[in-house]
Amino acid sequence: KVKNPSQTKNVIEELKTKFADANLNVQVMDWKAGAYSYSGTVEGIGFIFNLLIIILAVVVFIIIMNTMVVSVIERTGEIGTMRALGMNGKDTGKIFTTEALILCLIGAISGLILSVIVMGCIHLIPINIESLSFFLHKGHFTFKLSFGSIIVQYFLLILLTFFAVKGSAKKAAAMSPAVALRTIK
Repeated sequence: KVKNPSQTKNVIEELKTKFADANLNVQVMDWKAGAYSYSGTVEGIGFIFNLLIIILAVVVFIIIMNTMVVSVIERTGEIGTMRALGMNGKDTGKIFTTEALILCLIGAISGLILSVIVMGCIHLIPINIESLSFFLHKGHFTFKLSFGSIIVQYFLLILLTFFAVKGSAKKAAAMSPAVALRTIK
C-alpha cells in the first residue's frame, strides 16, 4: 500500500523497472485496475447511494418547508401576541428559524445514534450466502462511519433546514400584530 496516493504512478513504474531487471514476468498496476469489476461495482453502488441521498434531501427539504408553513399558520395568534407585547419582526423570525434548527439537530443526532445501533445489530448477524460474500467481511456486514462525511452531511442538513424555514420565518416576521391577533381561534 502506498502511503501517499499521489505517488502511485511513480511506485508502479519503479516496480515495473525492478521486475523487468530481475527478468520476472509480472504485471504491476494500481488496485482499481487490478480489481476493475470490484472497484466498478463499489463506485456504482456509491453513485446510487449518493443519488438516493440527494433525493432524500429534496424530500426532507419539502417536508421541513411544509411543516414550518403549517406551524406559522397554526401559531398566528401566538405570533400576534408576541408582536403586540413588543417583539420585533426579526426576533419573531429568529424563533422559527432557531426552533427548526434545534429540531433538525435533535433529529439528526437521534438518527445517527439509531443508525449506529442498527449497524451494530446487523453486524452481529452471521450470513452464509455466497452471492453476498462480496459485501461481507468474515461472514458479517461491516460498516464504516466517516467522521468527515458526517460533519459535511450535518452542515448540509443545517444549511438546507435554514433555507427551508427561511420563507416561513419571513412570513412570521412580516405579520402585523393586529392581523395576527384577529385570527386567534
